[in-house]
Amino acid sequence: MNNILQKITEDYAVCQKNSKTLRLNCMQLGRGLSAHDKKLLLSIIDEKDLMIEEAAFDNFEKGFCAGIQFAFEVFSKR
Repeated sequence: MNNILQKITEDYAVCQKNSKTLRLNCMQLGRGLSAHDKKLLLSIIDEKDLMIEEAAFDNFEKGFCAGIQFAFEVFSKR
């Protein structure tokens, strides 16, 4: 089962959309920050992204388990 979960997260965890607005805002912000500020900002963004990724995986895992339990209850009564 771990292989299935890993495959699903590898296929769907990465955002494929590339935002032009985000790219332009990052370039504009990057021009006005010192090297230390850029490093700090990237660290904050990385931590926030990690929190979002962990929450998404936890939600997926809980939903998947609930779906399996629901399916078991429905089909075990037949």
